[in-house]
Amino acid sequence: MPYQTWPANSHRSAEGHPMAKGISELDVHQAADDIIAAGERPTVERIRAHLGTGSPNTVTRWLETWWQTVGFRLRQRAIEAAVPGIPERVAHLSQRLWQAALQDAGELAQTQLESTRHALEERERLLEEDRVALTLAIEASQKREREAQVQTQAAATTAEQLAAQVSQMTAQVQDLLRQRDGAYGRAERLEQELDAVRRSLGEAAAAHEEERRALQAHVRAVEDRAHTEVDRHRQALRSAEQEWGRERMALATSLRESEQQAIAAANREQQALRRLEGVNARADGLEAQLTSLKETTRQVTEALRQGRANTATPSRQSKPRRTAPRRVGEPTQEPNSRKSKT
Repeated sequence: MPYQTWPANSHRSAEGHPMAKGISELDVHQAADDIIAAGERPTVERIRAHLGTGSPNTVTRWLETWWQTVGFRLRQRAIEAAVPGIPERVAHLSQRLWQAALQDAGELAQTQLESTRHALEERERLLEEDRVALTLAIEASQKREREAQVQTQAAATTAEQLAAQVSQMTAQVQDLLRQRDGAYGRAERLEQELDAVRRSLGEAAAAHEEERRALQAHVRAVEDRAHTEVDRHRQALRSAEQEWGRERMALATSLRESEQQAIAAANREQQALRRLEGVNARADGLEAQLTSLKETTRQVTEALRQGRANTATPSRQSKPRRTAPRRVGEPTQEPNSRKSKT
């Protein structure tokens, strides 16, 4: 529970001014006397309102001492009121003396009260510190309580969620159990099928082993034949290489001979070309001679035709002498005049 404070108006005087701190026992007693004189019962709230200051604990403590001495003071006042015929000056002097005695006693009591008040204020300060610490502890406790309530609510919500999850998981477990039973049945069927497959695999493995041995034997035979064939081909290759060596030597010899023959043929061709050039030159000369001879023959023939036309019986002396045809390549016989010139 938080610390219970006094009402706000208890810290102010009846005029509304802020209360001053520090009161004495005499102040409380006089305030109580004034309240009694006003026809009201002295209370802590009324005394604090009358004085405008004072803590409830201090006022309560001094109010208790006032109640303890109220009887004595009432009797004293009754005695004073019962003495008849006291002169006013004597009564006034007695009152002043009494007030002086009360003041001295009050000062002594005030000194003692100051010491006690300091101790009480220190105690009150410690109590206030304890109250503040207790208030903080209470607030922390209340905060922890609120947090605990929040955590409790969260835990309750979590518990509900967990309960729902448990229900869901229970249903899932039941479903998994049914699936497990079905899986056991399927596993038995699969085990039977596996046994059948294993038997088939065993038979297939035996057949495969037999086939493998036969295949190995066939491979060995093929390898043997292949080795024999390779050896034969190697021998044939060596023979072919030897034959090729011989043929290459023969071809080299033939190539050299062909080169020599080609050189000789080239030489012969050069010679033939040179001879051909000479023949061409002679042919050109012969062609010129033939042209000249044809012209001469034409002229002779023309002359003969004219002579026949002039004479019916030409004499033998007038007939031109016929020359034998020359052969190609034979030099042309020139006239005597030309021979003489040469």
